[in-house]
Amino acid sequence: MIRAVASTRSLRRAALCALVLSLLYPLSVSGTASAATNTPAPVGHSVKTVPAPFLGNYKVSFTKHWTFKTRPLGVCVLFTVSGNFTYSVSAQPAGVHGYAYTWYNQHLNDSTLTADIRAYDRGACKGRATTTNMEMGQDWTGYSCSFNPSISVSIPWAISVGFWPSCGNRTQAEHHHFYPGKYSDYIQYNSGDRASFGNYTSLIAPTQKPTPPCYGVYVEGTPYERNKSDSYAGGSQQVCLTKY
Repeated sequence: MIRAVASTRSLRRAALCALVLSLLYPLSVSGTASAATNTPAPVGHSVKTVPAPFLGNYKVSFTKHWTFKTRPLGVCVLFTVSGNFTYSVSAQPAGVHGYAYTWYNQHLNDSTLTADIRAYDRGACKGRATTTNMEMGQDWTGYSCSFNPSISVSIPWAISVGFWPSCGNRTQAEHHHFYPGKYSDYIQYNSGDRASFGNYTSLIAPTQKPTPPCYGVYVEGTPYERNKSDSYAGGSQQVCLTKY
């Protein structure tokens, strides 16, 4: 967890007191289900509004893995995506709905994609191997098919509308690149370059916990062995911003 200077223990206590004091006023909450809503900014623009009261700044790190076994090329490709999200959270009374928790300033940072090449041996991945070229990329959007956050990016990231596993075509942040040369591993760095997502709000009753936003990532890769190639698209995996 990372805290801004303003995120002192007294600030957090004041924010939580505001929520508790709101219980003194009548609330008419129907049902028990929580409603999570995405409140996006226009695509290509970051959200600068800071909701209050402020609860804190947070960081969630992640590491995700995929394995591609290609018998025609005689190799396995072990894909890994790692990096972190930084974001802020606020919470405040929301009338008859109970409370509103808002995630804002959500940034995907230093998301690094690696491809390690291993020898394919009767279904197993054994020892180091090489390919002559590699084309690969990572794609990000909301994990749920119904969660379509607004997205803004900086180069080398791009915003596209394209294939997403099990969801058809969706708007997503992507970074794809072709890496020439014979190597046993390929690395796509994104140090200092990030993608950002618009505000997300979870409306809850007083006795409930908020539903955090969950973002999805999947990888695509095409290894080459001289004049042969084989393509792969892994299933999406989720990263949830559960700290608040």
